[in-house]
Amino acid sequence: MKPKQRLRSVSLRELSLRLVSKLSYRDTTDVLNRVLHREKRDSARTSTMEDWVESFGESLSEGYTSKAEEILESYHIDKQSGIISEGASLPPSVLNPELPAVIGEKQARHLITEYNRGRDRMTKLKYDDLASGIEDGTGRCCYISVDDIGVRFQKPQRKGKCKKDRSFIENTVIHIQAEGKQYTLTAIGMDKAFKLLVAFLLENKLMEDHRLIFFSDGATCIRDNIEKYFNLYGCQLSHDRKAVTAQ
Repeated sequence: MKPKQRLRSVSLRELSLRLVSKLSYRDTTDVLNRVLHREKRDSARTSTMEDWVESFGESLSEGYTSKAEEILESYHIDKQSGIISEGASLPPSVLNPELPAVIGEKQARHLITEYNRGRDRMTKLKYDDLASGIEDGTGRCCYISVDDIGVRFQKPQRKGKCKKDRSFIENTVIHIQAEGKQYTLTAIGMDKAFKLLVAFLLENKLMEDHRLIFFSDGATCIRDNIEKYFNLYGCQLSHDRKAVTAQ
């Protein structure tokens, strides 16, 4: 270990990470010093806490990426890109999934008519061709929400009255809902996030006999990545709505 470096117990690491997720680094170290009765000479430092949390996050990210690449290789998918190509060894239930039936136009119109009964004109629904493609039941549907969160990049230090850097770091967040459970994947960059997504879906068999339904704010980069990573899966996108739906 490096000079003055401390061993952190599991409970201390968990406490530190929970505090950092709710408080600033400065407030976190203040709370820890009070709880652990550390004097000024032996107190936890804000900069040290910040460096440790960033290092811990990087190690987690590397671990997830390494695991994802192992999964992709087991299916003969390029581990660097994560894109499913024709040479991939996928089970038949992925290539030709038995998807749940859709309600069809007749049932869709009936449901919309019943919903509109007694409602004023402003709140009534209008029939859309996409409505007939709604799944009949959600037992074998996997819902995937994709969004980018732009965080302004901050330099470690700023000299004088120099102009602020307006560059952003794009953090992609993918929320997955399937079979009554929820999962969240995060990564810096959409390519890394989608590579994790492909590995996650394959490992948890959520591409086998499941309908994948994507939700997004309609950003072009998200649409392009859905088509790029799930093209062989028979992905279909609705281009006339802000929400992106893929089946």
